Amino acid sequence: MSGHGILTGDQCLRTRWLQCGSPSFKASKSLIENKSLIRDLEQMTLFKHTGSLEVYHNVILKFAPKRLHLTYETMLARTKLAVLDHNENVGRFQAVTRAGVLRCKKKLLSVSKRVDLEKRALKEDEPRCERAFEANY
Repeated sequence: MSGHGILTGDQCLRTRWLQCGSPSFKASKSLIENKSLIRDLEQMTLFKHTGSLEVYHNVILKFAPKRLHLTYETMLARTKLAVLDHNENVGRFQAVTRAGVLRCKKKLLSVSKRVDLEKRALKEDEPRCERAFEANY
């Protein structure tokens, strides 16, 4: 077995993992010093994914719509139900048909008369329905 034994914390700090002038050193240096990448990373750190938060808020609205006046106790009970419902479904995968195709829910948009496909999965990293079909209405 090649390599070294277990290193102490001090040895890890003092060890030079990349040799100066080696191909891996040059590749790492060019990546780290890439001005364009640094600017892109500065912009990306400001971006936050809010999809899961929006899904959670939609579940809350399903149980406690804003257009209804609810007492404190009713609002508390409905919010607890929404939290339980969200927690139950947060890890679900997108449904598939018997043929193995991702199942999507068709939704008719009344303004443009186009059929849009909604994603049924709650996770952002699950496969998404990417196509929208024209309706013949």
